[in-house]
Parts: sequence; C-alpha cells; structure tokens
Amino acid sequence: MSKVPHILVSNDDGYLAPGLLALVNALELTGQAAGGLVKVTISGKYEMKRVQIDPAAMDDREMLEDLVVTAYTDAFKQAEAASQALMSGATAGMPMPPGFKLPF
Repeated sequence: MSKVPHILVSNDDGYLAPGLLALVNALELTGQAAGGLVKVTISGKYEMKRVQIDPAAMDDREMLEDLVVTAYTDAFKQAEAASQALMSGATAGMPMPPGFKLPF
C-alpha cells in the first residue's frame, strides 16, 4: 500500500498547490549497500526512518559503518531524484530564476 497521499499538486494554470511539499515529504525511499546487506529508508525530508542490517554484515564494525553511510547516500540520491521529478512536473511552464532549487 502506498504511503503517498492523494493530493492535487497543480492547477490548470500550472501553479503549485499547497500539497506538493506534503507529497514530497511523504515519500519513503530505501537505499542499500553490499547487495542489500544494509538498507536505509529515509523520508522525502531526508530523515532516517529505518536501518536494516543483515547479521552477515555484523562481523566487521568498520565495514558496517561504511555500508550504513553508503546505503544512506543511495537513499538520499533517490530522494533527490524523486523530489526533482515531482517538482519539475508540477512547475513545468512556470518561470523560475536561474539557480532556483525546489523544494525549498
């Protein structure tokens, strides 16, 4: 079941509806490292929600630390891409100043 709310994100004029940021924030993305030995799930606000560690990854503490960072980075990149995709679709046709980045 999807955790993404059904929110109107733009109107016929192409202007953003207030629910777009809520839609981005409701995203949950999971990054992984070492073929899924470590998984990190974050929200669209980049807040960590879950960390899953396979017992096979517990033997080497330093490696495990690196795998957690790698999994978080993977999830972060997914969140950035999803956010950009949602925002670019909703802001298509709206004039934006150069270098302006959404979400705020």
